[in-house]
Amino acid sequence: MKDLWISGSLAVLLLPACQGKAPDPRKDDTPTSGIVKVLADVDLRPLVEAQREVFEGLYHKAHLEVIYLTEQELLARMASDSIRCSFTCALPGGTQDSLLNARTVKARPVPICIDGIAVVVHPSSVFASISVERLRDLLTPGSSDPLVALFAGS
Repeated sequence: MKDLWISGSLAVLLLPACQGKAPDPRKDDTPTSGIVKVLADVDLRPLVEAQREVFEGLYHKAHLEVIYLTEQELLARMASDSIRCSFTCALPGGTQDSLLNARTVKARPVPICIDGIAVVVHPSSVFASISVERLRDLLTPGSSDPLVALFAGS
């Protein structure tokens, strides 16, 4: 009889806990779970994809929906959408700052990459240095420079 009373009491206590709604992964997200929509500049796609894969690999209950847009489309969408995170090369300013402030959103820029150019020369080459002007000409399409520019992925 005592066991029946304990079982009945537990059922009465635990039953109300079953009435709550299941969390919505699109609204009830945490830093390590849920589904979050993110905007990203299309030019940053390889970098963002690598970061997304690492993040989702570490946090199996988290999923990022990344929408790739041109920089102009991205800034316009940030102004009209409830996006909480974006990857862009441009800092918000002027109109974007005003719109974010009106929505009480603080944009905190976090640098994730820095542009750079590596010049690699064969050790037997007589080539010793290059000016910025010559490098600019070399990287311009249709350059007549005898040197050849190779790009990652080409």
